[in-house]
Amino acid sequence: MIEGLYEFETPIFHECDNSPYLKTIENGASETLRYLAKTQRVSIPLLNSIFHSSHDSNDISHIGTEYNTADIFTKFLGALKHSTFSRNLGLKKWEEVYGEICPY
Repeated sequence: MIEGLYEFETPIFHECDNSPYLKTIENGASETLRYLAKTQRVSIPLLNSIFHSSHDSNDISHIGTEYNTADIFTKFLGALKHSTFSRNLGLKKWEEVYGEICPY
């Protein structure tokens, strides 16, 4: 693992707006999602051990959809929410960066 190379551990803080996903990780298994290991290369037992082991450094928690900035990468959003999430990511309007209206 990379922690051994650098001799320190970096905690993982993960937020998700999908409650069934969080419950599945908490349980450590899902009969319905058993295909994930083959098709998506996702191991639910591994995620369970990462977030629910005796180490308190890693955390997974629920975040409301209205606050989930990552939705900008996965969903079509209205103009207001798109603008808000863009700002959350540190993106700026063309005019703010270049001082002129975007030519495109």
